[in-house]
Amino acid sequence: MGGAKKPTAANKSSGGKDSKKGKKDKGSESGPKRAEIVVKVNEGQALKIIKNSKVITVQDLARQMGVKISAANAFLKKTVSDGSTSIIGGYSGHYLYRDAKAAAEAAAAEAKKAKAKKKATEKPPAPKPDAQNSSTQADESVADAQTKTTAKSDTVQ
Repeated sequence: MGGAKKPTAANKSSGGKDSKKGKKDKGSESGPKRAEIVVKVNEGQALKIIKNSKVITVQDLARQMGVKISAANAFLKKTVSDGSTSIIGGYSGHYLYRDAKAAAEAAAAEAKKAKAKKKATEKPPAPKPDAQNSSTQADESVADAQTKTTAKSDTVQ
């Protein structure tokens, strides 16, 4: 009924068995090494995808190229530093990328559109009076002044 007896100190040391049964020495035995995975992005194909789309995200590029998101992200960061693509929006690492040439063309078109809109909302300048119009206007103003003075003189009497 009881159970197994606890080994005494004398039994422990004289047993000759390795006390570290389940533990393995990390340095002595080398297990299977992890394979280093290197994913390369075909730059020509990736640039073609970027140029053919309005905007692209890291996830879109990774899906279309068939690579991991980390590889697509590294490629896009490299192209931004090179100047071939530009970040046009997004936040917290979820950026929207666009081809740099397309971004420059779009910015120029937007500036042109804003300039045209501003020009359309401005009031047209007042027409310059002609020589004939100015003489008739002067005559009218003189006539108005004379009527005002006659009206004042009538009230005084």
